Amino acid sequence: MGSESSSSTYPRFISKVPYLPDATERQTLDICFPRPLSESPPSATVWIIFIHGGAWRDPLQDSSELLPALRALLGQPVALTRIAALASLNYRLSPYPSHPTHPSTPADPSRSACHPDHLSDVLAALRYLSRTYNVGDGGGGGGGGGGGGYRYVLVGHSCGATLAMQVVASEGGRHMLDGSGLRWPAAPPEEHASLPSAVVGLEGIYELRLFARTHASVPVYGDILRGAFGGDERALVNASPGGANVAPGAYTVEVWGEGKLVVLGHSAEDTLVEEEQMDDMFGRLRGEGWAEDEGSGNIGPRRERTVRRIWMKGSHDDVWMDGVQLAGVIEKVVDELIC
Repeated sequence: MGSESSSSTYPRFISKVPYLPDATERQTLDICFPRPLSESPPSATVWIIFIHGGAWRDPLQDSSELLPALRALLGQPVALTRIAALASLNYRLSPYPSHPTHPSTPADPSRSACHPDHLSDVLAALRYLSRTYNVGDGGGGGGGGGGGGYRYVLVGHSCGATLAMQVVASEGGRHMLDGSGLRWPAAPPEEHASLPSAVVGLEGIYELRLFARTHASVPVYGDILRGAFGGDERALVNASPGGANVAPGAYTVEVWGEGKLVVLGHSAEDTLVEEEQMDDMFGRLRGEGWAEDEGSGNIGPRRERTVRRIWMKGSHDDVWMDGVQLAGVIEKVVDELIC
C-alpha cells in the first residue's frame, strides 16, 4: 500500500507493519491515514479494516488487494471525511507447493498455516490496532465497545469474508464448544479482539462442507480445503461461520452488541463460489434476529441490526480489482453507520 510518508503530507501510507513481536513476512499490515488521526474524532469517523482473499494460500494475493478501492476512495473527499484510516491485513498462508511461479516449502513458516492459524493472525492484527490506535473499545477487550475507541468496519473478500465472520463467531461466541473443547483460538479475556460495528463479506465462503460437496468433482478445491483445514470433514464443519457448529446466539445482540450491519455481496458471474454461500450466512443471521434489508438504497443512521444481500458485477476477483464496486460499498456502509 506504499511506503511510509517521508513528510507530514497526507494521505499518509505506512506499509508492512508487523503486528506481532516475532512476525513473519505475512504477519504484517498496511495503513492509509487520509489526515492526521488527531483530526478524526472517534465519534464522527470509523476505521476500515480489509482482509484479502486467495483461497487461504495464493502468494500473489495480499494486502495490496485493497489498493484499487483505496485509489477510488481517495478521489472522493466527502467519503474520506468519515474514514479515520484504512488498514489492510496480511496473514500466514496455507501450503501451495504446486504454485507455478511461487511454490511453498515446508521450511517457510509464513506459508505453512492450517486453521485456525489464519484466524489467529487476523485476531492478532485487530489487537495490535486496538492497542496502537484505539480501534475498537480501546483496550483490546471485546464485548461492549464502551472504551471510547474507534468503531470499525471489517471487510473481506472470498476467504477474507470467511475470516471476517469467523472473527465475530470466535470472539463474540466464545462459548462455542465441542467434545474436545474450544474450536477456535482461545485467549485470556483481556486479550480478546474488539468486534466490528459492521461486516462486509464479498464472494464469501461460509459453509465449508457445502463448498466441498458442491465442488467435489474439481480436484483443486479438495487441495485448497485440505491445505487450509486438514483432511477431516469435521474440521470443515467446525470452521464454518455460517454452519450449525457455531453455538446458538453467537450473532445475537447479547453477544455481538456492537454489530449494526452485515452486507453480503455476490456476483452472478462468479464461477468460483456459489450463491448458496451468501444465502447460508444470510439465513443464519436472520435466524438470530437480524432484520432483513434487500438493499433499498435508503441511507440513514444505522440503529437496527440489519443484514443485506447485494449484487456485484463481474468475475470472482473483479469485485475488488475494479476498485469502484468495493469503494462504493464501503462508502455506503460508512454513511449508514455515522450519518
